[in-house]
Amino acid sequence: MAERFPLFVDLRGKKILVAGGGRVALRRENTLLDFGPRITVVADRVCPELEESGREGKLALVRRPFRREDVEGSEAFVLAATGDDRVNRDICRICREKGVPVNSASDHRECDFYFPAIARGGGTVIGISGNGKNHRAVARMAARIREWTSQMRDEGTEDED
Repeated sequence: MAERFPLFVDLRGKKILVAGGGRVALRRENTLLDFGPRITVVADRVCPELEESGREGKLALVRRPFRREDVEGSEAFVLAATGDDRVNRDICRICREKGVPVNSASDHRECDFYFPAIARGGGTVIGISGNGKNHRAVARMAARIREWTSQMRDEGTEDED
């Protein structure tokens, strides 16, 4: 499989669907919030933190199982993170039929794109991917980069090139 091209897009105001309400959905929602999309989470069960985000108006929360029509209007992409491989595959198939990019939390081969680990600091945004594999190594690398950018900020060197 070829490596994926990193692409930085403006998500402000774009509708993103997250199918699933567990910890993976929560991590992705937390990552996305700072980039300004309109997130809709569809799940029959949600973790308490997602419930809280819904109450605070950070996202729209639809408490029911995923339906085919949920993909309608997704302007940026869909994240399939239901915890059920079969449902995630169905979501991927539906998205492909409708021409909507999709990421499956359960099978990297189903992904149109990989959801990156994000490191931010010093006016930069760094996306890190392991091409859908080796999530622990990617998380460690992101943590190291976050430490480095934090040190740069502390040293007052973030604006130097």
